[in-house]
Amino acid sequence: MSARLNIAPPRRPWMIKLIVVVLVLYGLFGPALQWFGSSASARISEVRRTGGAEPQFFHRYWWSIGYAFTAADGQRYSSHTRALALDSGPQGYRPIEPVYYFAAFPAANVLARDAGPHVDTGVILAIAALLVWLTGPRAGKKARGRAQKPGLIGRAKSTVQSMPAQLAPMSPAQTERWLSSYRRHARIYAWGFFLLMVPLVLLLIWLEVRVIDLEMMLAWVFFVVVFFLLARWSRRTTTAGWRGVVCDKRDQGVHSQRQVIEIETQRARHQIPVSADLFDYFNVGDSVFKVAGFDWPEKLNLAGQSRACIVCGEVVDRTAAHCPRCAAPMPDHATLVRSLA
Repeated sequence: MSARLNIAPPRRPWMIKLIVVVLVLYGLFGPALQWFGSSASARISEVRRTGGAEPQFFHRYWWSIGYAFTAADGQRYSSHTRALALDSGPQGYRPIEPVYYFAAFPAANVLARDAGPHVDTGVILAIAALLVWLTGPRAGKKARGRAQKPGLIGRAKSTVQSMPAQLAPMSPAQTERWLSSYRRHARIYAWGFFLLMVPLVLLLIWLEVRVIDLEMMLAWVFFVVVFFLLARWSRRTTTAGWRGVVCDKRDQGVHSQRQVIEIETQRARHQIPVSADLFDYFNVGDSVFKVAGFDWPEKLNLAGQSRACIVCGEVVDRTAAHCPRCAAPMPDHATLVRSLA
């Protein structure tokens, strides 16, 4: 009888959460104004051509359509939209067009004809859902108390090791193989996601403006450079290994339940937001370490009946074979400490 050990995907980085939130807000901006906003009548104030012709689109031009409306507060607000049209100008715009806006912030507005929802809205939300699915865990609470079938990282199966049935944490040899395999697949996962995002952003630009000109290409290149630097910074944080001492632990915020432990190392201080269980697990003065390639710290000297999962930060029984939250196998603690050398 044998069991296969999961290599659980890394926890979803804050950068991925930010991208998903931005995509959702961007995709639902027009529909939200239409459903929950106020309406008014906007007068088209100007229609002017900007930039040169786009040869790949039958030499059409970008046009800026300015409009102004009076909101419920009595103030006059101006805005504009863009359209790609022939040199005769955009068609279908009437002198008076309906507009939607947020009553609390009228500067957030959109012409009713552009509000949607439309095909672009669905595509943007589908991309956001795809990112959530790709970066989410493949084994959850159903894994509690038993090993799971191999999960997926993206569309590819995660690497698995055939081991004897596990009733306790891994042996030193199993731990070394697992550490090596996890780190390798974490790199593939991280940079594979970067390579996936690059064409997706180009697709979003296409859906929004229906043209890829020099201006759009420069914006895309800027995104790629910034995203690469953020990805590299995030990977450097994850791949760093260190030893330190818990020097402080505290609740942050009056109305929030955000709990933080502060760890001092030889080079820096790390403030790590943690769950309530992990907050109680660590005490001021504990010697701790973080294994390179993983996100969560662990005690240098285990005490009591608990230990921390270095993959997801769950506090688990010291004798458990797998983490009940992410289904990652529990490595040999002494081998983890030796890996810091």
